[in-house]
Amino acid sequence: MYATSNYGKCVDVAAPGENIVGLYGKDGFIKSNGTSAAAPFVTGVCSLLLETKKDLKPSELKKIITNNGNVTPVKGLEKSVKSGGIINAYKAYRFLMMNY
Repeated sequence: MYATSNYGKCVDVAAPGENIVGLYGKDGFIKSNGTSAAAPFVTGVCSLLLETKKDLKPSELKKIITNNGNVTPVKGLEKSVKSGGIINAYKAYRFLMMNY
């Protein structure tokens, strides 16, 4: 986890947040760190799920994304985030297709 990230059982899932490459300006790239770099990963997974099933409720999105079977477990994160892992778009999408 990035040094300034929040952690604890109040955090449901982790997302990549260090050395994230993004577009900058017209032709450039920039590396970002922290929650501002991690949040778009979660937003992207939410968008994917909502594009597939437009009537999902926020509580259903959270349940799918944070379900222990739908995250990638990371050793050491079990004490840092409730799910014990990082967000996994493939697992969340597969769960959605099989259960909704």
